[in-house]
Amino acid sequence: MGWTSHQYKEETHLEWTTELAKEFAFEKFHKDGYEIVKFWFHKPICFKKHNELYLVMNHPDNYHFLMVVLVDIIDEEILWKEMPISVGPCYYNCPKHFLNTLPEPYNDFERNWRNQL
Repeated sequence: MGWTSHQYKEETHLEWTTELAKEFAFEKFHKDGYEIVKFWFHKPICFKKHNELYLVMNHPDNYHFLMVVLVDIIDEEILWKEMPISVGPCYYNCPKHFLNTLPEPYNDFERNWRNQL
């Protein structure tokens, strides 16, 4: 689960807007039968922090899961890393009401992550 990147000349890391974040999320993740049901953008307060996207996704098999996507924009390149909450990401800015749309926790990582929100 490394980082993916490509050239990006729109905005810089701290100037990235909610609109651009949403456009990015829908371009990268709302496809191939997956649908974004809920979207949340947490903007960093300094360059050393990541932009955080919280996406409630509908799987093609018709169940919901939550994915955290970290996004950095550095030197005209956008880099992102996707993490399902079942692997226990260490980012806790997800709106709590997103959890209402999810099934019971898949494992202890997910249960612990939810408890820390």
